Amino acid sequence: VYVRDVADVAFATDTSDVLVSTLTRSATSVTRVPSVTVAVAKRAGANAVSVAEAILHRVEVLQGSLIPGDLSVEVTRDYGETANEKANELLYHLGLATISIIVLVWIAIGRREAMVVAIVIPVTILLTLSASRVMGYT
Repeated sequence: VYVRDVADVAFATDTSDVLVSTLTRSATSVTRVPSVTVAVAKRAGANAVSVAEAILHRVEVLQGSLIPGDLSVEVTRDYGETANEKANELLYHLGLATISIIVLVWIAIGRREAMVVAIVIPVTILLTLSASRVMGYT
């Protein structure tokens, strides 16, 4: 089945009737200002945090020269920030779980065994994160 069998196909340019605008609200009114939306996606395997930071830095550098001074730049979605928050939350939960396991082993088995766990688990986590960084995983 070809597209030409089920639809009319034509190569042509078309002017867009859709405009992007930003709405701002004040206490008494709503203002609509024309805007430009730019979406940036990271490549597979790239670090979302460093990509987002590099883009924000580049926008700051371009503001006033390539980007007119009277143009407002707003970030509507920053996946780098959410990725960083998720990584920090993961590390917090890993630390909390490690402390909980050490306390439980101390209560259930004894002090020496708890000391072994207190050394082994953090070293294992550290080695895993270091190996991931060396191999380029983000």
